[in-house]
Amino acid sequence: MDKREKIGLVLADALKAGAYFLIYFLSQILVGIVLGVVFMIAMPSESIDDILVTRSLEISVISNVISIVFCVLLMRVMEKKSTAEGLDMNVSFIRPKTVLGLSLALGVFGQYAIAVFLSFIPFPESWIEMQGASSDLITSGSLAMQFIAVAIMAPLAEEIIFRVCIQGTLSRHLPKWVAIISTSFIFGLMHGNPIAIIYATVLGILMGWLYSEFKSIFPSMVFHFGFNLTSILMGQNPPFILFLIATAFFAVSLAFLAYLSTLNKTGDNTTHDEGDNDNEAL
Repeated sequence: MDKREKIGLVLADALKAGAYFLIYFLSQILVGIVLGVVFMIAMPSESIDDILVTRSLEISVISNVISIVFCVLLMRVMEKKSTAEGLDMNVSFIRPKTVLGLSLALGVFGQYAIAVFLSFIPFPESWIEMQGASSDLITSGSLAMQFIAVAIMAPLAEEIIFRVCIQGTLSRHLPKWVAIISTSFIFGLMHGNPIAIIYATVLGILMGWLYSEFKSIFPSMVFHFGFNLTSILMGQNPPFILFLIATAFFAVSLAFLAYLSTLNKTGDNTTHDEGDNDNEAL
């Protein structure tokens, strides 16, 4: 393959990745506008600002569902694969139960570690206020709605769009880390405020690594679920000792996952589990 052909393939992949992102972005914006109008008609006594705050989680759930549907349809048209195959919905990697358990631990402990770490950084007051406003939107609904919107739908939609559709497409003819970092930067920007952009970009790189190493959507999605679920359940201003404990467990979980990823690459199936073959949210 000559250089011109390689550039053509990279550009084609970039256009496909851009199409996925455009579908996701427009779905989020247009659905938000339509539902905002619907809620205004149904509740004429409330202002648009109040509606966007009190109904933000419902709007998020519906827009994410629509985003998934359109992106999966686009994938089936462009890739001509079944949904399960196209979305890398498999557990064919080494020790799936262990990998998924460690991915969950990574998300849970990562949330505690990052929450405390960020509290020590002297961010500008305006950044902190923007982050607080974003957190208020997350906690605006009932606990059940927070669980559905933040812990279930957000990881599901964002991992499908950013990891599978965008990163997976870019990684076909680009170096792995170029695809991971590019996707993670876009993922971070979608979180709106400066503090969220910083941590979402960094964690996007980690989730991109999980997806790339295990060739499955499940490890990064389980990590994302654990991180977001902990953001709902964690109290304000966790004690510093939790930072130390969480950081230690985070490091151990990450190291073990890195080890398992090397086994996955060598195809050492002798280490499979028995019967195992078959504050902030992102």
